[in-house]
Amino acid sequence: MKKTVYRAALKPWIVVHLHSLKERTIVARFRNRNDADGHLAVLRRVMPEAELQIAFDRDSTDN
Repeated sequence: MKKTVYRAALKPWIVVHLHSLKERTIVARFRNRNDADGHLAVLRRVMPEAELQIAFDRDSTDN
């Protein structure tokens, strides 16, 4: 398993910035949902116009 894949598997919860229907950027990765929720709350205060979501990166946990 590659180092980056292993690292992503350790942190499956992601905060995603949606730019358009086809373009999105992973902003941060977290081990648990509560940490992702907290980071999302801070980002929404700093970037109120940005479209942000939390997702579980299922692909990072596949072997």
